[in-house]
Amino acid sequence: MLYAYGEDAMTLYALTKGLDCFLQKLNDLPNNNKQEEIKKKDCCIFYRPSFGRGGPKAQGFGEFDAIIASKSQIYLIESKWQRENTKKTKFELAAPQVFRHVIFQWIYKQWNAWKQQKKNAEEKWSNFTECKECDYQDHLKTFHDAYESKPLPTAGKLLAENLQCVLKKLRDHFKKKEPTITNILLLFYEKKVVRNWNDDTLDKLSVTEKKKKSDKNKNNKLPAFTVVPLELTSTSMEFVCEQSDEKVKNPKLFELNLS
Repeated sequence: MLYAYGEDAMTLYALTKGLDCFLQKLNDLPNNNKQEEIKKKDCCIFYRPSFGRGGPKAQGFGEFDAIIASKSQIYLIESKWQRENTKKTKFELAAPQVFRHVIFQWIYKQWNAWKQQKKNAEEKWSNFTECKECDYQDHLKTFHDAYESKPLPTAGKLLAENLQCVLKKLRDHFKKKEPTITNILLLFYEKKVVRNWNDDTLDKLSVTEKKKKSDKNKNNKLPAFTVVPLELTSTSMEFVCEQSDEKVKNPKLFELNLS
């Protein structure tokens, strides 16, 4: 028996046992091609791909909860668990969460542009960053100017290898196609807990960025996010935390409502 708790466990459940339900939700997104149903067999999925610890001067930019590539789309996913009753329809994401969506999309587009220009080049991060013909340094300067001189990963480091792996897998998945990238907030909730929500409310859910006065990030325009709500049903109460001196309440375990 495997016990887990929180958004990580729910995301893993949604990507495995609940994947069909999740993909049905994605099929309903307004920017999807209605002629192309998203199917499990056509997907390339990354669970919690890590791109290092974030920070203004750090090369890393954190980890998505998941990345899903369908036939024509890339979904960059953040997960959130609404655990209390609420009337709100706007959900805040911290600036670093929003920032990694912008950074990853920038890197993905530059990587694809490089491969289109240098078709025979081996897909290595060092080849990408050292390509003089691709004006990478100009791209790098643009990136630095836009993102307060945040450095990009150094070739040979684990972060660069992780990025290289994900970018290569995505390129292999799409072949010569140019996918659309969609930012997703995967929102888990229980109907009996969030009693104020109805079907109309679910259609109005949106994302906003949590701002700080000290935030110097010049990229103040919030990228578009789509909220995908997934309803949960409680199945059991189990004590899953290790014993400690502090009093710990029994957390809930959930499964998705696939009806």
